[in-house]
Amino acid sequence: MTPGTRNDGLRLRTVGNADISFMRAVGTIAGAVVISVAARNANGAGKLIASSSGLAWQAPGSATPGPVVPMPVDGQYMLEDGTDASQWITVQAHVAWLGKSGEAAVNLVDAYSTIGTVGDDVTSGQAASGITSTVHLVLTNITPLTIVRVTAWLFCNQLEISSDNITFVAPLSINDPAALTWPAIAAGASVPIYIRRTIAASSSSSASVLNLLRYSWTGF
Repeated sequence: MTPGTRNDGLRLRTVGNADISFMRAVGTIAGAVVISVAARNANGAGKLIASSSGLAWQAPGSATPGPVVPMPVDGQYMLEDGTDASQWITVQAHVAWLGKSGEAAVNLVDAYSTIGTVGDDVTSGQAASGITSTVHLVLTNITPLTIVRVTAWLFCNQLEISSDNITFVAPLSINDPAALTWPAIAAGASVPIYIRRTIAASSSSSASVLNLLRYSWTGF
């Protein structure tokens, strides 16, 4: 599958157009380099499965590999899980090195501190006095079609989001009336999203807290 034509069509990026990565991948199969991983994949070990027809992906916890994707030439290809197509990965294939059989574990873990100042570690001095930081990101439609019914919300207790850097909200579900919404994003277009993190003065550290930004879209 060609990247940017299916569930990976809406990307969270910096204003400099670099993709934000939510997960890290360790491990691969010969001839394939894991380039990006959908945040819908769970932590754990997935599998890349090789056959004479190409490669397939099985997400952590899934019982079913996705469809085999032919890889006739070097390039980037998207692989989807067989149970949930939103659990995808993108690989760079080097055809001369790809095996015709076998499988390999790909261990996935959450990525931390990936969105600039909002995700940075906080010093003891900053925690003592309190700190508020905001980062400007964009949601970019990389497909050739208009994406419709886009929603963004949170799963955390320290973040707020805004579409204009003026009014910040903290919606905690896709159905929250405060969730950010865009009726449509044209092909190749971007919409701004601002993420603000506030740490009150004298807050104690909590390394176990995972702040999540979630977004979805429902069709073309």
